[in-house]
Amino acid sequence: MSLINPTEFDDLITRHRQSSDILWALKTWHHPVFDNKEQSIKSTQLINKTTQISSIITPVHYKTLPRNSEQIKFDVLNSLAVKHTIDSLNIETAHGYDQAKAITQEMSHRLNIRTARFLAFIFAKIFNQVYDNIYIDHHGMDLIYQMYSLTPRNSSPALPSSPITISSTLFAILNTFSRSSSPSDDNLSMNTLPSPLTSKHYLTSPRIIYLPTHRSYMDFIILTYICFEYNIPMPCIAAAQDFLGLGLLANLLRNCGAFFIRRSFRSDLLYWTIFDEYVKTHVINGDYPIEFFIEGTRSRTLKTLLPVRQGMLKSCLECYFRRQVDNLILIPITINYEKVLEDNLHANELLGVPKPKESKGGLLKAAQILKKSFGKMIVRFSEPIYVHDAYEMFKLNDEKRTNDQPDAFNRSVPRTLQPRSICQQDAFTDAEQRFTDELSYRIVNEHQSLTVIYPITVAAFTFLSTSNNRSVSIDQLLTDKKTLFLDNTGVTEHFSSHYQISWPVENERNCLKQRLLTIYSDVFECTENNHLT
Repeated sequence: MSLINPTEFDDLITRHRQSSDILWALKTWHHPVFDNKEQSIKSTQLINKTTQISSIITPVHYKTLPRNSEQIKFDVLNSLAVKHTIDSLNIETAHGYDQAKAITQEMSHRLNIRTARFLAFIFAKIFNQVYDNIYIDHHGMDLIYQMYSLTPRNSSPALPSSPITISSTLFAILNTFSRSSSPSDDNLSMNTLPSPLTSKHYLTSPRIIYLPTHRSYMDFIILTYICFEYNIPMPCIAAAQDFLGLGLLANLLRNCGAFFIRRSFRSDLLYWTIFDEYVKTHVINGDYPIEFFIEGTRSRTLKTLLPVRQGMLKSCLECYFRRQVDNLILIPITINYEKVLEDNLHANELLGVPKPKESKGGLLKAAQILKKSFGKMIVRFSEPIYVHDAYEMFKLNDEKRTNDQPDAFNRSVPRTLQPRSICQQDAFTDAEQRFTDELSYRIVNEHQSLTVIYPITVAAFTFLSTSNNRSVSIDQLLTDKKTLFLDNTGVTEHFSSHYQISWPVENERNCLKQRLLTIYSDVFECTENNHLT
């Protein structure tokens, strides 16, 4: 167990409060995989037709353009698996295609940099208002930079965010709209930054899958916000179809990479096939990273013990098992909130109150949270899980357990066009299913190992463990903290070797009391004898 060391993190709130949010949102943003490459004739023609193809600020030059939303939908609708499903369900071809097109239209994202800039500005204002600090793990960001063959953040201070001034922003805007229709090589070299990519990574981008914890609605936007901040590709995010009831905000989320899926569709084979193909086409082509929550829904107790949903993980892994990709990179991410925005809703749901539906009215009512403080947010990244290495290690250990010779090409499941939903029980071999289960629990364990303990956890323990659980002293909190995290070291070591706690260092007693009374003013009161009630 150790205390959180602020020097190991970037504080986005402190950084943004020292600069202009609008200038930050309009900063030059380069895609590290596709930008700054030698232009082909095809990409030059496309860029000349739509000069704002990917950014209103940054000159973008693609050697191989990432597919846009319409191209992705076209590929899904014309996939052999979707056609096979329509034929197998005996649906008239024209009607079946229209039905598939409607499902795809409702599901798909429309990721674009313009909306990302707008939401970056809006949420910068919101975050500055409701959070004291947003800490981002240095080491985790450096690992992601290395995956994209970027110079590590510490050795290239200009990568994540160069100094933003009015003159530099105006120059970028003028530079974008004054580009000639057929730029010369000299102009290209002057208008673009040197590429930080190495040549061996020009052909394909890494297949990265982000797996954050899901404890708040804020999880949907925070990772995109971080990617925009650090100039790394923004992910496509799996979101529940319930959010379509949010109207304008749902469209903004869609334009920031959210794709909307039903919570349950096991019996709808056409929907299942389209969903499966939609996920796979992103994984196989590597246009964008994918982000989804393995819990499937928000954790009301802020603690996930089981990987509830494996459907999307299986779709990703099937691309590897079918040898459609050579590797997948899974990155578990733990988003630690000192206080979640929906703490009252979570408490009511645990008491049996039905979950309110996502609606425009509920969104307007939620605006009152802007008057409150929610303390710190700490985002920590796990070491990447390389599926190829993990599967090879699993087969080696499985061989020792069963004394059988594993054959990587001996598969009882025919890898055909038939979608997994039609033969769900036999989709994976026994070994592949065991590996999926093991991998799911490993992801959850990584989430747990990166959990940060806040003072409210100690306060809850103290209140629940005292006979008179209506009032405790500040001294009792300090004693219980010592009991939990210093005396019983065996407990914390058994739980995690990366255990960290966010706790006041200087003037411990007064800072602790002030922190609890400020953030949890609706829960605690302080009496004259220095007791919390």
